[in-house]
Order: sequence, then structure tokens, then C-alpha cells
Amino acid sequence: MKTIETNKVANQFVFTGKIASISSFGGGHINDTFLVETDSNIRYILQKINKNVFRQPLHVIHNIEKLLNHFANIDQNTLITFPNVTGEKFVEDSNQDFWRLYNFVEGTQSYDVIQNKSQAYEAARAFGSFQLSTLGLDADDFYETIPNFHHLGKRFEKFDVVLENDPKSRIKLAENEIQFALDHRKIAIITSEFIATGQLPVRVTHNDTKLNNALLHYQTGKGVCVIDLDTVMPGLVMYDYGDMVRSFTSPVPEDEKDISKVHLRKEIFEELTKGYLSVLSNVLTKTEKENLLLGAKYMTLIMGLRFLTDYIEGDVYYKTKYEDHNLVRAKNQFALLASLEGQEDELQKIILANI
Repeated sequence: MKTIETNKVANQFVFTGKIASISSFGGGHINDTFLVETDSNIRYILQKINKNVFRQPLHVIHNIEKLLNHFANIDQNTLITFPNVTGEKFVEDSNQDFWRLYNFVEGTQSYDVIQNKSQAYEAARAFGSFQLSTLGLDADDFYETIPNFHHLGKRFEKFDVVLENDPKSRIKLAENEIQFALDHRKIAIITSEFIATGQLPVRVTHNDTKLNNALLHYQTGKGVCVIDLDTVMPGLVMYDYGDMVRSFTSPVPEDEKDISKVHLRKEIFEELTKGYLSVLSNVLTKTEKENLLLGAKYMTLIMGLRFLTDYIEGDVYYKTKYEDHNLVRAKNQFALLASLEGQEDELQKIILANI
């Protein structure tokens, strides 16, 4: 987007100082994000909601404001959103796109790959603290910002349709990955039974607990806050725990082309489990705790399946940098899942030792 257009949007918000510069920021797959620097030396994050992904942007805004108001009432260190000149916490531009302005959390940084065990502990503890702070919220008060976002059964249904149509003639290029996904369909069946019988409580969850969504203090390394709240909505704790395992434990990024480098690091798994359960062990149900590892398998599978589906469909959802980028991502996730399954007994013992 041209700078003049982002300036026009940004200037409709109420903030301190005048805009000195606006530049693209971060490496997110979905939304367009910009760093706003001002002549008052205060920085902000300007973000456009991707309406192709979030079909009801006002539902996203409703959820975030409800969450942040709750956090403010309990003195939880968190993000701040800024109003526009009429008091609304968003700006709608001439293309009917919705924008938000956040504070820039100074003194922090995020990581795409865990560099040491302390980072795993602190980032997981930040997500655990986030979850603990949401326990006073009623999931019924929150919209589902992406319907069936973590519904593995629905993801397989879409996968089946895409396989049948093969719109870009890519099936022959992904035969091994397709078979791997189909061989693991049972994970969806097992989880759906837990949900249908009400054994896993629906809570307000983050639903996108990637490592780079936890901000750590750049000097102390302590977890400061959790960001990227667009997917905060009703969900299961096993989803959030599982996505941490998926995104924390591999020693390489999720688009590493050398799949031989992908494996689950048990020592990182142990630290993230300790960090997450250090604040949640006493409040989660027995069934929730017993099925955390199922959540890790579930989330690694669903992400691999989503990347694979998007690849076969023609890269319509995720931003890609080259033709088989999504296929590389899928291979990466399936290799991580295979590594997890090879260590399953040891990993379950680690969880049991921390509950």
C-alpha cells in the first residue's frame, strides 16, 4: 500500500505527536502491518485486518476490545488500542478495510525459532498467564472470528474437495504428503469424540500461539505480553498448548527446505511444558491435562494439512515467496509430527511430571 494511503488512515487515529515515517513491519502471513514512528519518539503498530480471512472484521474488533477491557480491569500487562477521532477503536477506509492502531511494546522482541530453553519457558509462561487471565470470561460472549478455524474434521472435508478438483494439477507433486495426511485422519476422529461428549471445556483461548506471538524482554528474557489477538475466540486449551509445541520445538523455521533438519527437541518441549503448566496446572481439568499431547499432534497435523491444501488449491490463503513454498511448509510440519510420534511415550511422561 502506498505511504500516502497509510498516512491518511493513521492520521484518523488519536495518538501523541505527528507521523515521521511509516514502514512495513513483521512477517505475518495474514494481515498488513506497519510501524508508525512519530516526532514525539513514540512508536505505534498500524494494522489492516485481512477481510478475506476475517470475513466479519467488527467481530474481531469486538473480541479484542472485550478482552483488553477485561485485562485492564485485572491489571494485566497487555496491549492498548487507540481510538479514532470519533472514539471508535478502528478506522474504515474507502475500500471498506478495517484498521487498528496499537501501542508498540518497547524493549521487547519476538523469535521465529527458540534459541535456548529459557526462551521456551518464558514464552510458554506468557501464553499460560494469558490463558489464566481469560478464565473469568464467558466464551459465549465472543464471536468465532474464523468459523471452524481449528476444526480438523472440516479441514479434511475441504482437503477432500480440493483433492477431487486438483485445480492446479499439483497432486502428483505431493503424493507422499497427501498419503501422510490421510493416514493421520484418525486424530480428527478421536478429538471430535472428546468435543461431542463435552469432556474438553470450551474456553476463551488465543488460538494462534506461535512463538513469534510472545514478546520477551530483550534484556531480561522474561515474557512481557502476548500479541496477535485476532483469533482470540472460543477454543480448547489443547489447541494453544499444541500450537506452542508445533512452533517452539523445531530447530528450524516452518519453511526450512532441508527437511532432514526438522525434529522435535525434547529439551525445549520440557521447558515449554513447565512454563505453561506452572500457571495453569491447578486450574485445568484432568481431561484437559491428559490430552495436551493429543493437542500437539492435532495442531501440527492441522497446520501441515492447511499448508498442503493451500498448495494444491493454488496458494490462495497464505502468502508465498516461491511456487512450492506451501508444499515445503507442509513437508516441514509432517516431519515434525513424525518426530513427535517417535518420542510420544517420553513426552507424555514429561507432561505427567508437571501436572
